[in-house]
Amino acid sequence: LLMLITKVRETRHRNMFESVLLIGNQHMGAKFNVSDFYVNGYSGSNVGREGGGGGAVCCVLLPRQWQPGLKAEVRWQVGDWSHENRAQIDSGDFSSVRWKNYKALVPIEHYATPEHIGVHFFSEGRVRVVSGDAGIGGRDQIAEDIVLAAQNATRGVPIDELFTKAEMDDRRRHEPKRRQW
Repeated sequence: LLMLITKVRETRHRNMFESVLLIGNQHMGAKFNVSDFYVNGYSGSNVGREGGGGGAVCCVLLPRQWQPGLKAEVRWQVGDWSHENRAQIDSGDFSSVRWKNYKALVPIEHYATPEHIGVHFFSEGRVRVVSGDAGIGGRDQIAEDIVLAAQNATRGVPIDELFTKAEMDDRRRHEPKRRQW
């Protein structure tokens, strides 16, 4: 009986979520990249320097039905290449690149159907999370008015490192559980 109850709960929980791709998009310009980003602890891929989107990573869970107050914790690292020293970089020394880490609790914008999650990074440590059927990662929703999109983004808080040692230890302890969905 206990096993049956557990199975019913797992099935109900699984049916409440949709497995979707995670895509990063940076709107900061050619001298910046997002080297790492995480949504609720799940890792996204590198978003390159020329702007636009990075690769899609599978998969994160998104509720099948949007609800008011739905939020995601986003952590990201921005590389500022505007002071790059090409000779140093070519020799493997990246000290001329300035790295800044951010963390924010970001509202997930309203969606009718859970589609890819688009995480949009703007200058001054701003970020938006969009899902829906309007283009891959919600790019169409953002591209309509990039200035307004940036103004409506959540401002992140600068942090020293993406995850503290204690947070990394906690992630390692819970990793086997996270993979069971």
